[in-house]
Amino acid sequence: MYSLQSLVLSRNRLNGTVPLLSGLAFLDELDVGHNRLGPAFPDVGNAVVRLVLANNNFTGKIPAAVSSLGQLQFLDVSGNRLQGWIPSSIFALPALRYIDLSRNQLAAQLPASPACADALRFVDVSDNLLAGARPACMRGNSSARTVLDAGNCFRDAKLQRPSTYCNPGALAAVLPPTQGSGGDQGGGKGGQVGMVLGIVGGVVAGASLIALVMMAVVRRARRHHPEATILPRSPLATPAKKAADGGKSPAKVTQRIVTPADKRHASQAARVNTLEVPAYRVYTLEELQEATNNFGSSNLISSSPVAKYYNGQLQDGSRVSLRCLKLKPKYSPQSLTQYMEIVSKLRHRHLVSIIGHCIVEDQENPNIASSVCFVAEHVTNGSLRSHLTEWRKREMLKWPQRVSAAIGVARGIQFLHDVTAPDIVHNDLSIENILLDKTLTSKISNFNLPMISTSKNGKIFSETPFAISEDNDLGSVQSTEQTDKDDIYQFGLILLEVITGKPTGSQNDLDSLKTQISEAIAEDPDLLKDMADPAIRGTFAVESLSTVAEIALNCTASDPSSRPSMEDVIWNLQYSMQVQDGWASSESLSLSTR
Repeated sequence: MYSLQSLVLSRNRLNGTVPLLSGLAFLDELDVGHNRLGPAFPDVGNAVVRLVLANNNFTGKIPAAVSSLGQLQFLDVSGNRLQGWIPSSIFALPALRYIDLSRNQLAAQLPASPACADALRFVDVSDNLLAGARPACMRGNSSARTVLDAGNCFRDAKLQRPSTYCNPGALAAVLPPTQGSGGDQGGGKGGQVGMVLGIVGGVVAGASLIALVMMAVVRRARRHHPEATILPRSPLATPAKKAADGGKSPAKVTQRIVTPADKRHASQAARVNTLEVPAYRVYTLEELQEATNNFGSSNLISSSPVAKYYNGQLQDGSRVSLRCLKLKPKYSPQSLTQYMEIVSKLRHRHLVSIIGHCIVEDQENPNIASSVCFVAEHVTNGSLRSHLTEWRKREMLKWPQRVSAAIGVARGIQFLHDVTAPDIVHNDLSIENILLDKTLTSKISNFNLPMISTSKNGKIFSETPFAISEDNDLGSVQSTEQTDKDDIYQFGLILLEVITGKPTGSQNDLDSLKTQISEAIAEDPDLLKDMADPAIRGTFAVESLSTVAEIALNCTASDPSSRPSMEDVIWNLQYSMQVQDGWASSESLSLSTR
């Protein structure tokens, strides 16, 4: 299963050693928590984002390789029997947001000043054998970071155990011995210094040898596998060079990608999707004119003062969709180069892929770009709504297929929220814009595009390069005041329609539906059966249905701060699917034994 992205086997009774998983190049989630696995720490690939090993029987040290998981955001290894010191660089992983190392036997002192990633929001090292002083970035809680450290032997923290509780032998492995008293006084200090110098020399020599070996391996790999360097270094990672004539860009564009998440998603999604859609390229205006019958009315899908949508067919016969957006009158084609590089990386299994663009110059002033036409893959199997309502034309989706489609939409939203800084938020997530391909994989179409970071009067702010109409429709980008909670609300509406098979209607209809669902969950979840779409009755587990219903209610909460994060939404949807799978298996077994 080379393309496997998520492996969740938590809360079972699995035992033994976790198989080698480093060969799964696209695996970004591994959750085997609450089992009996061990003793070896699992070997995972560098694409992993969420790693949950809690409450198992893993022993030994935390492998140093964990410190090289540059895309890791969530790490939970609590409740095991891990020993030894904690690799200090693990706290500096650039994408890390959550780390739980509690309830192990981790010992020794933490370095006095390890770097902590800016994204790190939660640290739990409680109930271990840690001693000495806490690192500066872990001293107390703040609005930006929660730190739990009780049950250790830290000398500068509360709720700690006596220093004798933490085994001094654990420190001996990482700290040089103190100056001895008694014995051979003449050789004590000199012997210790010699030993330290010997260790340092050995480390340096070992590191040099490893470096030489790595250089030889890299050179050999480049010679025999030149395709290994097929992805060039992105110019976005470095500041843009000044123009040769010393002139300034009309828009002073300083677009950047600052989050590790975008590197994870963009590069990984690009690798996955190159197997499914064409590589990104720049199209000429003539090519697009030919594809759309000169942007004729017969190919026009919809239009507004700032955007036009077309169907088209390229010379090779492949069908495409075009989104032509009017630009603000201050961008040159050259100033948009970096921006288009970012757009080209917006590849994800659950987004309609943009496969190219064409910058249209102003007819009167060729130095100004008037609009951009984005070319996207054409998804032919209809919208999610059509699969819920048009039963005469479409395959009606049963409950497991609906939950699977919802999980796909949630993952697409999560990608948009993580891929760039600022986030891509306030997307047009109407259920009509959720398309299904021939394999019933859900894809978000008409999503917003990234902001451009610009400088003015010494300040950095973000704006969309595209013109925005008064009603702000058709793919325009909202201001940064909009948060991801708007998208979560829209996703909640999609879930309600997935459950009932009917549009939510007016606000009064929505409030009435939410009240009915809430009362049913509180009084008797079986009452939800009568509220579900008749087309799915008999195909769902009540607990699975009620779980999704609760998610929908939370997502559509009136107070945005009460709405869950997209990570929580995905976790609960996956739990709903697990419940559904268990119910389906038991139903199948029951039928086979009758």
